[in-house]
Formats: sequence, C-alpha cells, structure tokens
Amino acid sequence: ALLPALLLAWWLKKRAVAFCLDEDVAEAARAIARLRPAAVVGYSWGGAIATFLLERGLWAGPTLLLAPAGGLLAAHAGCPAPSLANLRSLPPLTLVHGESDAIVAAADSFALAQTAPGADKDRLNLVMGADDHFLWRLAPRRQLEAWLLEMLTAADR
Repeated sequence: ALLPALLLAWWLKKRAVAFCLDEDVAEAARAIARLRPAAVVGYSWGGAIATFLLERGLWAGPTLLLAPAGGLLAAHAGCPAPSLANLRSLPPLTLVHGESDAIVAAADSFALAQTAPGADKDRLNLVMGADDHFLWRLAPRRQLEAWLLEMLTAADR
C-alpha cells in the first residue's frame, strides 16, 4: 500500500510542477504582449520561465538569465530541459551563473549555452565565475545595467 501511494505522490508532484510551469509561461507571455518590454530579465525560477519563453517562441528579444533554474524545473516537471537549438535566431542573450551555486547547478547553464545555434553564438554572453546562487559578486546592479545596455544596443543593430 505504501509503494502505490509514493508513486502517486511522485506523479502528482510532477504534474503540479508541469502545470505551474505552463501557467507561469502563459502568464509571462500575456504580460509581454501587454507591456511590450525592450528586454526580459529572469532570475532562478524566473530565469527558467524566460528560457521556456524563448524556447517556445513566445519571446524573441534581449534576455538576461541569472542562475536560471530551467533544467531543475524541467526535471521536477518530468519534461526535457529547455534548449535554444530550435530558435530561428538567437536574440542578444546574457547567461550568468555562479560556479558555487548549491541551488541550481551551474552545469545546467553551461548545457543550455551549448544548445545555442552555432551561427548565433556571438549573440550569447556566458558569464560564469566564483559566486553562489545569489550572484552578489558576479551581478551587482551596475553590471546588470551594463549587460542590459549592451544587449539593447546589440538588438538595435
């Protein structure tokens, strides 16, 4: 009796996370349509949502991903990790992750970067260094502003 209950709980958790993921992506897409932002910034769970927006073709503009939890979230939802491989064109994208992140593996961001289309790799800025999930050292406010300005300038070219 315990094993079936555990299997049911495992399945329900995956379905609940997948539902939340899909709902969050849909809500973010509605907000993008309504607000028409110049760029999207996502941190951790929000970075996962921004990554899925890119993957699903719901956003194609400059994107700043900070310790995105796409791989982790996908594993909990029972779906494949997000990928940039099928994008027609990679927008200006800065991907920042601390190598000492104990919450979201930095390897997930490295793996995501590896899926970027080869012809567009110059539009990808992968920043990895000595920091944790909170990115206090790698991404202070002035650096965030600089990355956004750089991406917005690149998008205008």
